[in-house]
Amino acid sequence: MKDSEKFAFANWYQGSDQEKWPHETAGFRDYACKIIVFDVEGFAVFVRETEKRNRSNDWKLPGGRSETGEYPPETASRELEEETGIAMMPEDLKLAWTDHRDNHAVYVFAVKVSHFSHLKAEGDEGEEVGVFDFGSIADMSDFFKSDLNLMEKMDIIPSSIAA
Repeated sequence: MKDSEKFAFANWYQGSDQEKWPHETAGFRDYACKIIVFDVEGFAVFVRETEKRNRSNDWKLPGGRSETGEYPPETASRELEEETGIAMMPEDLKLAWTDHRDNHAVYVFAVKVSHFSHLKAEGDEGEEVGVFDFGSIADMSDFFKSDLNLMEKMDIIPSSIAA
């Protein structure tokens, strides 16, 4: 990533507080959260599920589905710590994007960190944890297309990367 592009991705990191969550007004019971954890240099944390879970081996944003009684920031906080070891209070996560799928909502939270020293080598369910700059994921054949498309919609990565 060139110096001139290093901070360009941060324009999506505005965040907002929610009084009522869109999945509640849209009639969805189910929702998922994704979390973008990044630093000032343009690096971010991604996870990859292990083959033993019989899922895609692609790198993706940390996150997962809600548990009963959780609000979206609580889900995001829990998933982030389980998958990466990064402990954040729910109120420290900023809502960066909301997306509606067929039967559920997806909330994308973001948090800027000064370093990645608290990362686990492996998540609680065996996920591999890695740090990559947003520019390098363009060359990764094993990156989850849905997350690439999401980051393209959010203007984090250029359109040509997700294509």
